[in-house]
Amino acid sequence: MLAAKAATKGQGRREVRLPTALSPRSPGRYSSPMATATKNKYRCMQCEMTEDRCQCERYCCLCQAQMEIRLCQDGLYYCEPCRDACDYKVSD
Repeated sequence: MLAAKAATKGQGRREVRLPTALSPRSPGRYSSPMATATKNKYRCMQCEMTEDRCQCERYCCLCQAQMEIRLCQDGLYYCEPCRDACDYKVSD
């Protein structure tokens, strides 16, 4: 066992290359309609509907304000001052 350690100790690390014959080439540009950028549609945490279809009572989950309420990426509703303070983004 010591002889094997001594033999490997003197050798440098050997670079291992994986076969690339089955690897996909560079992704390139997508042309599929499913791959195009779509608007971000966030879903309500409670009913799992988009903001335009949600029928839940809308109020800011932080301060309970009911003015300028929008659905954000975490699925909760926030007023504009709380969105700005917490850097939350609304759906496009």
